[in-house]
Amino acid sequence: MTEDQRKALAKLRFNSAETPDDVWQTPASHVDGMHAKAEVRIRAGIADAKASTGPSPVGLVLQGRRGVGKTHLLGSVRRMVQQEGGYFFLIELTAGKVFWDDVADAMRSELRRTDDHGELQVTALLRQLCAVAGVPEDVTAAVLDQAPLTPEHMHVFLSRLRKVDSRVAVECGDTIRALVLYASEYADVGMAYLQGLPDAGDDRRHWGIQPQTKSSRVLVRDISRVLAMTGPCVVAIDQLDTLVNRGQDAIDEAVSGVELAQEIALIADGLMQLRETTRRTLSIVACLPNTWKLLHSIASDTVIDRFTETPILGSIIDPEVARTLVERWLGVIYRRDGFVPPHPTWPVAASAFGGAWVAHTPREMLKRIHAHAEACLSGEIRELRSFDEPTEVAAPVADGPEPDYFKEFDARFAHLRATAAISAGELKQHNEDELMPALLLAGLKAWINEVGNDDMAWDAGPGESASLHAGLRRTLNEELDTVERWGFRLIASSHGNRVLRRLRDARTAAGVRVGCATGTWC
Repeated sequence: MTEDQRKALAKLRFNSAETPDDVWQTPASHVDGMHAKAEVRIRAGIADAKASTGPSPVGLVLQGRRGVGKTHLLGSVRRMVQQEGGYFFLIELTAGKVFWDDVADAMRSELRRTDDHGELQVTALLRQLCAVAGVPEDVTAAVLDQAPLTPEHMHVFLSRLRKVDSRVAVECGDTIRALVLYASEYADVGMAYLQGLPDAGDDRRHWGIQPQTKSSRVLVRDISRVLAMTGPCVVAIDQLDTLVNRGQDAIDEAVSGVELAQEIALIADGLMQLRETTRRTLSIVACLPNTWKLLHSIASDTVIDRFTETPILGSIIDPEVARTLVERWLGVIYRRDGFVPPHPTWPVAASAFGGAWVAHTPREMLKRIHAHAEACLSGEIRELRSFDEPTEVAAPVADGPEPDYFKEFDARFAHLRATAAISAGELKQHNEDELMPALLLAGLKAWINEVGNDDMAWDAGPGESASLHAGLRRTLNEELDTVERWGFRLIASSHGNRVLRRLRDARTAAGVRVGCATGTWC
C-alpha cells in the first residue's frame, strides 16, 4: 500500500490559481456556501436585471485577497444567470484606453461559449428570440443553423422581431443579422462585422448588412439591447489587479506617476459608462480590496455610486466546508487514477478540520497539501494534522535501498518517444488547432516542473481563446495579484492573408493593441 500511496501523492499536482477559462466549467470539487452572503446579493442583482424593462441595476464589487475564490465565485454567477435564461460575459481588461475594445471582444468571443448543457450562448439567444417573436419553424431552423440559411430567412426573422420591439430591430438590425451569421456556417462574415472590421467585399450586402463599421462601444450597446429582449445579463470584470496595481510594490502604496493615474481614471470612466451603455445587465467587478481602494481614490463619486460593495470575501471559517472542499478535490484526482485512499481526506487527518479551527483561504489549504505531499515523497508518509503546522521535509526513512521512483516514468517516456506519430511534416494549415494545444501545453508543464515551482508562481493552461493554443502565467506579487502572461500559437498556413488574420486574432487575444496615433503595438 505504501508504494501506491507514494504514486498517489506524486499526482497531487494542481493549479490553485483559477483562470478565466475555469469560469466556464463546473468543477467537480465545487462546494456551495463558501461565500453565502455575497451569493445572496448577486442573486438579488440578477433578479433585478431580469425584472427590469431596460435599465441596468446598480453593479456589485466583490473584494477579497488572492486565493479566497473570487474567480471561482464568478463561475457560480455564470451558472446563476444562465439558469435564469440569461447570459454571462467575463471581461479581462488590457488597458484603460481600449476599455470598450476589450468589452466588445469579450462579448463577441464569449457568445460562442457553451452553457452547462453544451449550447452556445449565441444559439440560446437566437432560439429565445425566435420563440419570443413567433418565428415560423422553417425560418427558426435556418436561424439556429439546423438548415441552410438564406437572405429571405433573415428578412422574415427581422420582420417578426420588429413586431416585438421595432426600435431595437431597426436600430440594431445589422448587429442582429451579424449574430445570426456568427452562429452559422457564415461565421467569418458575422465575426468580421462584430469585430468592427471593414467589409472586404460584397458579403455583408448579400445579407442586408450595411458596409459601414461601428465603434466598439456602439457594438456593445447593440448586443446588450438584443440580449435584453430575452433575458438578464451579467458582465464581470476580473483580473483588474495587474492593470491597476502596475508599478506598486506593496498594499496601500500611494499611486505615483501621471500615466498610472490616467490609466486608473480611464478604467473608472469605463466602469461608470458600462451601466449606462448596457440594458438589463448586472455589472460585477472582482478585485483585491487595494485595487478598489485605488479606483475609489482617483475616480469621481459618480463611478462609486454605480457600484455597491458586497461584504469582503474572506477565508473559510466553517471547518466542515473546508473538509468538503478538500475531500472533493482529492476525490477527483484519486478517482481519475483508480486510487482508493485510507479515508476521503487522506493525506489530511480529520484533526486538521477540528479543534481550534483557524480560517484559511482555499488557495492556502491546497498549497499546504501540496507542500505536505512533497515532504512525504522524500521521507516518511504521514498525515497532515493541522494546516498551521510548520512545513518540514521529513528525514528519509532508512529501511533499505531507495526505490527508483522514476524507473516507471523513464520506461513510459522511452516508449512514447519511440512511438510518437507527431512530426513537423504532419502539421498542416488545417490541423494546427487540433494538434498544437496539447503539445504546447505538455511542453510548458514539463518546463515548469524542470525549473521548479515550489512557490506555485508559474501556471500553464490552454489559450484564453481559440486564437491562442496555450498560455503561461507567472505571479509577480501575490499580495497585489499582479501577473505576467505569455500566449502561444502556431501558424502553419502558407497563405499570406490567413497568416495575417490569425496573427491579428492571436494579438487581440493576447491583449496586444495597436496604438491609434503611432501604429505601434502596446
